[in-house]
Amino acid sequence: MGKVVTDSVALTMTCLITEKMAIVEAPSQPSLESMYMLGQVLDQGEFGVVRLATHIESGNLVAIKTVKCADDLSMEEVRLQRMVDHEGVVKIFDVIKEDCCAHIVMEYMAKGSLLDLLVSGVRLTEAQARKYFLQVIAAVKACHAANIAHRDLKLENILLDAHGNAKLGDFGLAAKMVPGHQLSGCCGSPNYAAPELWRKGAQYHGQPADVWSCGVVLYALLTGQMAYDADDIPSLVRNVINADYKVPSRTSPEANDLLAKMFVVDPACRITNDEICQHSWISSA
Repeated sequence: MGKVVTDSVALTMTCLITEKMAIVEAPSQPSLESMYMLGQVLDQGEFGVVRLATHIESGNLVAIKTVKCADDLSMEEVRLQRMVDHEGVVKIFDVIKEDCCAHIVMEYMAKGSLLDLLVSGVRLTEAQARKYFLQVIAAVKACHAANIAHRDLKLENILLDAHGNAKLGDFGLAAKMVPGHQLSGCCGSPNYAAPELWRKGAQYHGQPADVWSCGVVLYALLTGQMAYDADDIPSLVRNVINADYKVPSRTSPEANDLLAKMFVVDPACRITNDEICQHSWISSA
């Protein structure tokens, strides 16, 4: 009996030692430089820098967003973006944490943003504008189906892949929507923000707020200009809360009707994603 106990103790000690050795010898997460060859800076802003990179093993191009502080907010951005598994949302492949930084490895969007496209002087036909808009709306619908409000829909955050397909990126201001509850806080670009976001102590629903922003995107695609713009913020806010925009003269009546329905000030009366897809400008194409 004593020998059995002794053998059991010895076996237990051996297992513990082996386990400790395995923990010590377990490889740590590979470093960024060991996996990717870093290239040119694609974008740089307040929250970090985005670089072009090549995956060393496969040779595939990716975009790597480096966030200086790997805090809860940046990880929430990754979590929400990964929750929307849709072809119209930029894919996140990996997250590599080093010291106080997080490197977010994403799908490389070779043709820049819709803003880059319009700033280059390209004037889209209605058919071309419709193509991009439909891709955006499909991605936004996927976000809403996952109970996620993007809250920062704008030309800069709609990116184009190598085939010219539009995809949503930058979920840094995205929020999880809870049925029966409203979101709060004015966020995003002022030119794209819905009227309800400008009210004091704003409480709002994410879906109609995103639809308004999509309307601003559509207006820009159709005209090459912003629907709401002004020399100062107070003037801009007045234009937005009154839906005071210039109706495009060179677009079709159907397109102008869709814009009018997306720019309804009362969010409860604003057109929905499903209704947009059934609108004559979309369904008659």
